[in-house]
Amino acid sequence: MNETDLPALFVNVGILVLTGVMALVAFVQARAALHDAEAAKNAKNEAVAAQKASATALVEANQIAKDALNAQRRTLPAPWGVPFRLGDDKSGYGIPNTSGQAVIVNALDVEGGDVKLFFPQDLPAHVEYGDVLTFTAISGNRAGAGAVATIGWSVEGEPFEYKTKRHF
Repeated sequence: MNETDLPALFVNVGILVLTGVMALVAFVQARAALHDAEAAKNAKNEAVAAQKASATALVEANQIAKDALNAQRRTLPAPWGVPFRLGDDKSGYGIPNTSGQAVIVNALDVEGGDVKLFFPQDLPAHVEYGDVLTFTAISGNRAGAGAVATIGWSVEGEPFEYKTKRHF
């Protein structure tokens, strides 16, 4: 080896040392990546398990809510009371709102009972709890005579419409 080869030797040794350091860094990063991949797999499995538990809890919560709603419906009063005659008027009727809340009456129809003429109040009508929905029904024999009034109504602020039938 001569003196002119000495700088090349230093360069080669430097490259060798640098290559060794870079290999060590790559090895450490590869181990860290494997560790992170394992942690990610565990996190994924935990997330899937949590999602399954959440879905099960949601099904149970929906069933509890459904049971509570059914129980509430059984304890609530009928939304409309028994029809009654208005004073001495043989053809005037009233049906009290017993729903416990203000409602909007969208439709009122009468079927059967030989009703010849039927005049509901102006619809849609706002009927407060305890107030009375009125209408006139005249039949061939006597007022009402076994007819059925069908009330189409909804609770203020709710999108659902209900239908209730009352014999008069």
